[in-house]
Amino acid sequence: MSTRHRKARGRATERIVTAYLAKELELSLRNPSAGDSGSDVLGVPHFDIEIKARADFKPQEAFKQQDKRKEANKGLVVLRMNGMGEDA
Repeated sequence: MSTRHRKARGRATERIVTAYLAKELELSLRNPSAGDSGSDVLGVPHFDIEIKARADFKPQEAFKQQDKRKEANKGLVVLRMNGMGEDA
């Protein structure tokens, strides 16, 4: 899988999860611009959300990425494994 394809799949996953959370939490949420650092979903109070679309299960990588941000928010990691489809 090419880098371009992986990044596109990752961004698609971020949009899918953001839309799902916005509907369920009744909040106005958004994704940051590509390349921005920080939470992958903006607008969820008190949560730093990291979203990963992966072929392998390595949740530690996402937690380490959150730890580097040193924000006071609680961490939430969403993993979309290959083959799961696009239904949040």
